[in-house]
Amino acid sequence: MDLPLFTEVTIINYPKKITNVAIYLRKSRQDKSEVDALEKHRIQLVNFVENNNWSYEVIEEIGTSQDISFRKKFSYLLEQVESNIFDAVVCMDFDRITRAGMDEYSVIQKAFATNQTLIITPHEFYDLSDSENIMNPIKAVMGNYEFLQIRKRLKEGKVRSARMGKWVNGKPPYGYWYDRNTKQLEIMEDEAEVVQMIFSRYLEKTAMYKIAHELNLLGYRTSNGSFFQDATISRILNNRVYIGDNVFGKSKGSGHLNKKTTTLEYKDEDDWIIVPNSHPPIIDKETFDKVKIDIKKRTRMPTKARSGRYALSGLLFCGKCGHSMRFNRKDLVKRKNVSYVVKCQSSDPFGNRCDNKGIELKTLITEIERQVNTKILSIKDSFVDDTKDTLSNLNQESKLKTSEINKHNLSLERIKELYIEGEIDKEERKSRSNTILSKIDKLNKELINIENSIAETSNQTKKERILRFEEFKSTFSMENDDESINHALRELIKSIHYTRVDNTITLELTYM
Repeated sequence: MDLPLFTEVTIINYPKKITNVAIYLRKSRQDKSEVDALEKHRIQLVNFVENNNWSYEVIEEIGTSQDISFRKKFSYLLEQVESNIFDAVVCMDFDRITRAGMDEYSVIQKAFATNQTLIITPHEFYDLSDSENIMNPIKAVMGNYEFLQIRKRLKEGKVRSARMGKWVNGKPPYGYWYDRNTKQLEIMEDEAEVVQMIFSRYLEKTAMYKIAHELNLLGYRTSNGSFFQDATISRILNNRVYIGDNVFGKSKGSGHLNKKTTTLEYKDEDDWIIVPNSHPPIIDKETFDKVKIDIKKRTRMPTKARSGRYALSGLLFCGKCGHSMRFNRKDLVKRKNVSYVVKCQSSDPFGNRCDNKGIELKTLITEIERQVNTKILSIKDSFVDDTKDTLSNLNQESKLKTSEINKHNLSLERIKELYIEGEIDKEERKSRSNTILSKIDKLNKELINIENSIAETSNQTKKERILRFEEFKSTFSMENDDESINHALRELIKSIHYTRVDNTITLELTYM
């Protein structure tokens, strides 16, 4: 039943004069039965407040967490209440404010009671400063209980729907679209052809990263418009959804940053809810099983896991393409366990490989130590001017990169116009667009690095900088093991960009 657009004034004798109020609106993300509920509540409460001639501020929030620390808008509301900004907070129901555990309720009760701020609904008011009114905490507890029951029913409903073959896992995977009427997945033909191509190419012994490059070169993009990566290919190849199975309950808990929840844990496959033939398959089971076996055969332990941490692990990046550099160790006859920086073999989204050559790791560490010592000798005299110059240069670089990105985006729009006007065909549009998108991708990565450097340089003080360098000098030694060298460098340096052209080596150190 729709809420009325006009709310009549209910005559209530409030214990204080009301002039300025906050209208608090809250709707759960899980409440999909009435997508416009928030707007209807807004209309009703605004009418109610305006008919009482109160001035107001609207504060609205969409979320499922009951924990105050994860409700940003409600935290702001509490701050305003504690500052005695409002005479009252107007909401649809009492539990919109107080739906929480007793620990949370005590925080809310104290804030409202201390400043004698009322909670007002269109037909009732609540004074949390009235210690004799035992119904307020009882209603709060009941509201929390109701919330927990609703959440439990929603979870149980998802499990039931999953067992019935309905899709309950959010955004459909690449290759499918969600039919709201049947609540099931349906095949998206053009994307399904790409999925089939991925499985076929993998069985032809093509590496995942090469499959991603091929798709990018052909102009294909993921559902959100991004380039394909080897990780994207891996997720598709391992997803049982493509053989028509509905899979639910692969994990419990959550790693969500904006909710108070249990730790994310992945369950064994035996504990998953798997419903076969829930939707049309894109891949036959025989092909899927062959790929699964092949993936296990090709899986190797990462080099880092086999060899442990190197002196520059997590610090050394390619000066040409920006990717993290890899390392290995070689046992030589006379020099055992010599560590090397491996030639950069990273590639752009279209498969063009970087050609930055490798080098013995000790050579780089020696040069890094030399540069740091040179910096230490000059830092006390030149730090202030150096920082100003650095910031000026970084800001200029940021502007130039931004300008380049904007120009490339305009070029993309022009290519689109040429295609619409019939000046170029589809293949020409893909070719030109891919070239520009590759440039934009590289520029965006460079811009992020520049902006990080600006933030770090701006936040440093002379005293902090000197102390950090002096501490490094006292702890760093080439004779230390790799773990100790890595730890010492991380205290001082954020990143090191390495470039080798023939025998000319360039190192760019970005300090913390």
